[in-house]
Amino acid sequence: MKRQRFILMFRGIGIGFILAAILFFSIEGVITDVAKKEMTDSEIIEKAKYLGMIPITRVEDVYLTEEEVIEKAQELGMEFVDQ
Repeated sequence: MKRQRFILMFRGIGIGFILAAILFFSIEGVITDVAKKEMTDSEIIEKAKYLGMIPITRVEDVYLTEEEVIEKAQELGMEFVDQ
């Protein structure tokens, strides 16, 4: 009885591997086609803006002083508690 369970378990694992391989290779073509699509510079910039990335034009635009950070945080509604 144990031998039969063992054989059935391995048969199930084998079928699972075969189904997973079929699924993987059938989807792989779709995935690689999307990944191989070349994007123009304007499409890349548009996608980056959609994702919230900002272009760095000057270094001064990126670095804020501590007071500027606190001021911007308060404008967004954050409250600070003195300790």
